[in-house]
Amino acid sequence: MEEVKTKVIWQGEKKFVGVNQYGSTLDMNLDLPEGIKPTQMALIAIGGCTAIDVISTLEKMRQKVISFEIEIAGVRRDEHPRYFEEITLVYKFKGELDPQKVEKAIKLSKEKYCSVSNMFEPKAKINYKFEIES
Repeated sequence: MEEVKTKVIWQGEKKFVGVNQYGSTLDMNLDLPEGIKPTQMALIAIGGCTAIDVISTLEKMRQKVISFEIEIAGVRRDEHPRYFEEITLVYKFKGELDPQKVEKAIKLSKEKYCSVSNMFEPKAKINYKFEIES
């Protein structure tokens, strides 16, 4: 079992800094644009987790990805706790890609590898879509 350690340090007002066990930092602020809100970080975490999985899988499948990004949108409940009820990920690829292999890579991330999205799934419906531009 792996233990992951982080900490959050208050910087005054509504500003915080997150620090991982290696010293990397991330600024948080409830008053944008000076930082990222925790709910935005949650969506970024899902995107980052699945992006790593998908690119790694496509490389193993010998797919030629020229560029790649994921657009992530979440819909939160109106009442507290305001967790995400629905999250949509749109994977956008450029390159010479087999759509069936892209779909398989996303499915493997969703069902097997992405621990972050799996933490959300009991409460949030997660939608996966992809687009390929040659």
